[in-house]
Amino acid sequence: MDRFDDPMDRTAPPPSLINEHVAEANVQVHHQRKEMSADLRKQVYQALLARNNNGILHKKDTQIIADRFDLHLRTVQRIGRRGKTQLASNVPVVVSSFKKGRVGRKAIPIDLEALRDIPDHTRCLCQTKH
Repeated sequence: MDRFDDPMDRTAPPPSLINEHVAEANVQVHHQRKEMSADLRKQVYQALLARNNNGILHKKDTQIIADRFDLHLRTVQRIGRRGKTQLASNVPVVVSSFKKGRVGRKAIPIDLEALRDIPDHTRCLCQTKH
């Protein structure tokens, strides 16, 4: 029996062994979250439709599709669930992103009437000299 396998041995392992465990613990895989394009979402949904059998997917079908497109399993399941609910409510299936129109720089409201009320001779264009 090795000295490190003995549960009654309260001595600390050598520092070299501790450093190996710390190095292994620090190695973590961080997957970058992807922005899926509308085309990729359509391809994932088409792959789900191709693999289903009368509306039923087999046990590992979503995992196979997730691996093929290098996506997370839940992402593929979410796209499939969205398409299924839209089909059930007789709505054309659209699996594009919900972010469109909600992200990015927001429009600043401009009152065009106030601009028209300014006389022409006081309006100016700000131009830089080259």
